Amino acid sequence: MAREKLEEISFIRSIACLCVVMVHSITRVIDLYGHQLSSSREFMFWAVRLFFTFGTPIFIFLSEFLLAYSYSDGVPEGFLNKRFRFIFIPYISMSFIYGVVMLLEGRQLDAPVSTTYITLVIRNLLFGFYRHGYFVLVIFQFYFIHILFNRKLNEWRPRNVLLVSLLVNSLYLGFFSFVGPDEFPLGREVWQGLSWGSFPSWIFYFALGFYSGKHYSVFKDKLKQYKKHVFALPIITLAIVMYFYATETIIINSSKRFDMIYFSTSMLFLLFYLSAYIVKIPRWAPWLSNYAFGIYLLHMFYLATMTGIIFRLDYIMISPVVMLGILFVGTTTASIFTTYLLGRLPIGVYIVGNLKIKNKSSRRVLER
Repeated sequence: MAREKLEEISFIRSIACLCVVMVHSITRVIDLYGHQLSSSREFMFWAVRLFFTFGTPIFIFLSEFLLAYSYSDGVPEGFLNKRFRFIFIPYISMSFIYGVVMLLEGRQLDAPVSTTYITLVIRNLLFGFYRHGYFVLVIFQFYFIHILFNRKLNEWRPRNVLLVSLLVNSLYLGFFSFVGPDEFPLGREVWQGLSWGSFPSWIFYFALGFYSGKHYSVFKDKLKQYKKHVFALPIITLAIVMYFYATETIIINSSKRFDMIYFSTSMLFLLFYLSAYIVKIPRWAPWLSNYAFGIYLLHMFYLATMTGIIFRLDYIMISPVVMLGILFVGTTTASIFTTYLLGRLPIGVYIVGNLKIKNKSSRRVLER
């Protein structure tokens, strides 16, 4: 039996999506103005960027949460085939598209163009395209683990699984938090693949997503019961993250830090509590949530394009904060518009995934 659709998910997914765009927009602003920013101002941009990195863990958490909420006792027939068509084929398409972007950005031009392009595409397919495609590799690992261990997860005590997964996740990311890509013996690409796109990097989010999705009413009741903790934890965990970053104890500016597990989880609890008990879900949230996957796939393409154009202009007179707004709004708008246009084409599903488009004349929802 189909379970009730959760309106709060569209709100949380929309926030997570915008956070991801903000993170990469800030990176581009630093690229543009880094030579002119004072050290203190540059640090502030990096610190704000680190704050917004909680968006990707929430995105990844939601993939398992929705899976457990809808299919806690087993996935339906054709589940993987549908996900392959609507999620993995767009991943393959983006690996080729971002291969062109990376080629034009001047990476590895010491080899013939055709050889370099093929190398970049293979690297994108194996490790996640550009700087953000690993997300798709992670959620497919979640799908396989959910299918293989669904029965065991239902038998095991949730508290034990959550504690063990949190310990494993913390130790695993703890290693990569203190051993950077330059010190890693197997090279930068393997370091990135293991720390970004491997299941152990996200195992706690999987376990938390499984049990909170399967027992959502209990999860909500717990948030309400411990609401003081829900509001306090983001402040405490953020202070710890910023302390480690400011003192250069952990210099990585990424969600793949062991201390970010605790901050991202606390933000997740806060957003669920706000959307379930306090905030009225805005009308734009379901609309934006519908475009979230397309935005995630395309926003880096438009950031690279806009930055490439801006580099050729006299942009220094524009405030970095204003430029951040231009990049953030422009990239989000362009990604939505492109997703909409592609979503109306039969081939669009293989580029930006499945998009629900409402036909105004019939009020029907069309799924491509």
